[in-house]
Amino acid sequence: MSTIEPLYLVDMGSTRCRVWLTENGRCWARASADFGVRDVAKSLPVPVLRERLDRLMAEVGQIGLQAGIPTLPRYGIGAGMITSAQGLLEIPHVAAPAAIIDLARPMQAIRVGASCDVTLFLVPGVKTAARGSDVESALLSDMMRGEEALCIGLLAAGHARAPGAVLNLGSHWKWIFVDREGRIAGSRSSLTGEIIHAVQSQTLLASGLPQMRPTSLDPEWFALGRREYRRSGVTRALFCIRLLEQAEQGDESQRLAFLYGVFLQADLEAFQSNDAGRELREVSLVGPASLASAWQRMLSESDLRVTVVSEEQRDDAFLQGLTTIYEVARREGLLPSAP
Repeated sequence: MSTIEPLYLVDMGSTRCRVWLTENGRCWARASADFGVRDVAKSLPVPVLRERLDRLMAEVGQIGLQAGIPTLPRYGIGAGMITSAQGLLEIPHVAAPAAIIDLARPMQAIRVGASCDVTLFLVPGVKTAARGSDVESALLSDMMRGEEALCIGLLAAGHARAPGAVLNLGSHWKWIFVDREGRIAGSRSSLTGEIIHAVQSQTLLASGLPQMRPTSLDPEWFALGRREYRRSGVTRALFCIRLLEQAEQGDESQRLAFLYGVFLQADLEAFQSNDAGRELREVSLVGPASLASAWQRMLSESDLRVTVVSEEQRDDAFLQGLTTIYEVARREGLLPSAP
């Protein structure tokens, strides 16, 4: 679904903000900057965060004018951590299962700033809530902000199918489950991506590992890491990287493949023990190519149909998801007024 009118699309995360300018399915301009809600958590005032977004949107608007867009947007739509407690306006999560209309109905609006006089509609995230208020209910719960728009776009573009799941491999790895009606049925998150980075850079293993993300994973060493996890568990398997370095076994990239093998096997077994995981037949993988390929090999060992989504397809799907939510809200008369 493509909106005919020009529209700003915003994705604000913890450390990075991205803005696009689209019209009738065409992207006229885009830009990103290294700021996000984590800056607020580190004492940056929220008005300063709003000013930075205002400047970034104004920059994208100028790029769009230079590219030939006839009119700048009056409206925009954003998702992600922008609606968290540290964002520009906190909006409560919508409870799963959540359809497009469920995301459109509780949207709220803000005026962005002086440089860019735009009304920005903000999409709430989705919460997986177990019944009850005890410890076990908390452990079974989950939440997302931003991935809901991505999933809607992936479904619309045919990169994901219902029923099925999307595995988003960012700093937080997140399984997102979609039911037969195409609703977001729930999610399951882990800190795996962030922990891998911390192990690479902040532990005694750092001297034996490269400090960048891998462009490929050696299949033999990746399988060795999986095997060691099954034999020894996470903590001993990770220490084995130190032992391999001391014994001068493997180079840095091979030991990194071993590390990924450890963590992916751990996450795979957790996924397989989950009721939702056992019932799945369709999985779409979103993330860096080397990581998505490794997951594809593992998941293909079972009776699963696996689709790998490229980074370009991921971004296009996010834009399509936001646009779809905007169009549904407009059609149903749900677009809110800015205070």
